[in-house]
Amino acid sequence: MTKYKVYISIDEKEYFWVIVENGKVINRNATREELEKITTKVRYYNKTNICPTCRKENNITDNSILYPKNTCHRIDKNGKDTEEWVCCNHRRRDHQRYNPNSQHNIIRSLANYRTGNQDPNHESTKADRSQELACKLYGWEDLNKKNDNNEVPIDCYDPNTGLLHQIKIESLEYDKGWFGWRFSHLEEEWHKNYEDITFFCMSEDGKIIEEIYKIPFKNEIKGKRKSVTISKSRLRNSKTLYWYEKYREKDEDELKKANKIWQEIINRD
Repeated sequence: MTKYKVYISIDEKEYFWVIVENGKVINRNATREELEKITTKVRYYNKTNICPTCRKENNITDNSILYPKNTCHRIDKNGKDTEEWVCCNHRRRDHQRYNPNSQHNIIRSLANYRTGNQDPNHESTKADRSQELACKLYGWEDLNKKNDNNEVPIDCYDPNTGLLHQIKIESLEYDKGWFGWRFSHLEEEWHKNYEDITFFCMSEDGKIIEEIYKIPFKNEIKGKRKSVTISKSRLRNSKTLYWYEKYREKDEDELKKANKIWQEIINRD
């Protein structure tokens, strides 16, 4: 198995080398000769190579040491990746807490769904509504409802063609002069197989479907893109050709129909 040498500090003052193999610390007092035999590149994830969450919780163990296969990006409270490195245990814990698609949050949202206690701004609520929109707009079937299971990996099925479809929805956002829609974590879809992803682009308040894109999954997403960022400001510059533009729904009547259905959905309660 691959060995790694890691330069760490427990107290942020004294530093020393340890050798890690197969996820375990096998040497805490490595000699120069032992270190020279290890040819893997030394990586530095922070100044001490210790998980900052473990340090904050005052629970530093061997599992707190950051090294390849025990380093992950921390997830913030919005379920988004940050640039900070943490150990895999804390990545998994934060994923369950903050990622709306985690098993913990799916179970919780399913309970709220069955009791009618859904937050309209919650990711699961928006996902439910977007799937309902797609099914009514295109004549598809919602596989979650059909199977009475919110953990079905594919969203929709077209009974006329036999094809499977996935749905994503995001609100318009602004960032330092840029405004548009960001669809992230698409690498979580790569292991699946379906025809395309329909991207619904909402207004900032979530009341209007401004744009719709139906992007082929195998040709444009699978194994290629971890995110799709659609810039609304592109409309100001007609000379720039954006790769996703050819997948935009250009039929105004179709967009009006989508918004009529959307208004019925969001104003139903």
